[in-house]
Amino acid sequence: MVIPNLRHKKLLDSALAAAEGLCSDLQNDAAPELLAVHAGEILRLTEEILGIAVRADILEQVFERFCIGK
Repeated sequence: MVIPNLRHKKLLDSALAAAEGLCSDLQNDAAPELLAVHAGEILRLTEEILGIAVRADILEQVFERFCIGK
């Protein structure tokens, strides 16, 4: 698999860790609230990788580094 950049690699690593935590908690019959936290984190990270959700600090970096709309 080719990962386009370091930011995506870090996001994928975090999503994998959250998925592993979710699997572990499922095996240990954790409370539904804890399962939802892991699932929400996986969803948030996936949306960020796909560009559906963008964190404010990422937008700030884009506007600082690139001349947009000038």
